[in-house]
Amino acid sequence: MEFSSIHHRPNDNYGYTINTETLHIRLRTKKQDISSAGLIFGDPYISDNDGQWQYQELPMSLSGSDNRYDYWHIYVKPPYRRIRYGFKVSSEDESAIYTEKGFFKEPPEIPEAISRFPIYIKMKFSGHRNGSKIQFGIKFSLNDSRTETPTMIRKV
Repeated sequence: MEFSSIHHRPNDNYGYTINTETLHIRLRTKKQDISSAGLIFGDPYISDNDGQWQYQELPMSLSGSDNRYDYWHIYVKPPYRRIRYGFKVSSEDESAIYTEKGFFKEPPEIPEAISRFPIYIKMKFSGHRNGSKIQFGIKFSLNDSRTETPTMIRKV
């Protein structure tokens, strides 16, 4: 498996919302280098009684290829509109977990060890200001302190 060709960014065409509930996530890998890809994701604040992060693992679909890369994708609906995620990539002879912090053999037990990719969640408010609708977007900061409030981005 060629790790240097595995690529994901949490914005632009690799991670974005398609509506107020659904996130579209894409992953790029070297063409015909891996046999499967999966998304490991969960709420950053939900853990079991032992403090272990609770996550799900879902298979990703191969959405296309060009002359150098394969592109994998998945649609997810985080129940509380916040998410931490990483990827499980597998070839014929090995598997790895890919996060913002690099490659690992096993999924992390705590969410701080997995990628802290920001996601944007749009919420529409019916309020009007000067006759025009106002849309807000919430950007969850890369600082994952539980006491931090989200940064508000206002679009008029």
